[in-house]
Amino acid sequence: MSETEATRQNLFFIVGSGRCGTTMLRSVLSAHPDICIPTETQFYNVFRPASIMRHGPLTQSSFRKIVDRIDRWEHVRGEQIDWNEFQSLVRSMPPEWRSILTAFLTAYRAGQGKRIVGEKTPGHIRCMKRISRDFPQAKFIHLVRDPRAVVHSHLNHPSYRKVYGDSVGYAAWKWRSAYDCHQKAAKYLDATRLYLLRYEDLIASPDEAIRALCAFLGVEFHAGMLDARGTDDLYIKNAQTHQMAVAPIVADRIDIWREDLDTSRVAAIELIVSKRRMTDLGYTPQFADGSGLRVSMNSAGHIISGAVHALRHGFSKVFAR
Repeated sequence: MSETEATRQNLFFIVGSGRCGTTMLRSVLSAHPDICIPTETQFYNVFRPASIMRHGPLTQSSFRKIVDRIDRWEHVRGEQIDWNEFQSLVRSMPPEWRSILTAFLTAYRAGQGKRIVGEKTPGHIRCMKRISRDFPQAKFIHLVRDPRAVVHSHLNHPSYRKVYGDSVGYAAWKWRSAYDCHQKAAKYLDATRLYLLRYEDLIASPDEAIRALCAFLGVEFHAGMLDARGTDDLYIKNAQTHQMAVAPIVADRIDIWREDLDTSRVAAIELIVSKRRMTDLGYTPQFADGSGLRVSMNSAGHIISGAVHALRHGFSKVFAR
């Protein structure tokens, strides 16, 4: 079996809504002696569409231009891989998008000296159908988290606040969109390829959750995975935005959103994501009957703001059921 074929045979993707714990999960899984995961490539959700806009449809000529410049792509240029090895691999493959990612992941895996490589880009949850076509044997791990906690984490992220201010709407929509993408994916991915993991279960019972995840990936559990936070320079460098990724696994901050989110924000989040979606994943709405909307007109402001941001991003069916 060739090295590129070995990459495709064991490949998995970690996806989610964003701010749901995927960075911590990457750190945990990367501590396994057989597993390595690079930083977010943003390959299908950003790099591919941006490359098409710049170079047009993929042809032999545009393929060459793209692979010659990929080491400048901000999401991968810092990776410690042998770019000459990447070029050698990709030049022997057909001019396809999957060839670029396969060559990159194979070169990364070789540099790490590990058998299995994964990819962690939360936004790839909206690209799972395309990815599953390109990699028919790939597995997907969808990490979910209480939508109110996800929004709370977004509000404490400088990049989010710079664009969206204190609006909870767009972050809540992202959670809802991730849920809907999972439901669609479940129609063409069976349980051997699609795994749903709740962040709260990972935090409350890490040993049990990680053992089950290892079984899904077909690898043995290693106790060192439970003490992996802070071992990767990426997390040290970005500790301000990934504080939980460099901290021990503890459950005392799971409900921190209850202290920081006022009633109007909680009500707006719950209305946007819907009671049905929350309860389906085991989350209990604080305002199950929608009464929270009556406590403040600010809820309407958050909902409208979220809809506007979603529409700007081209998602006109934000409230479609």
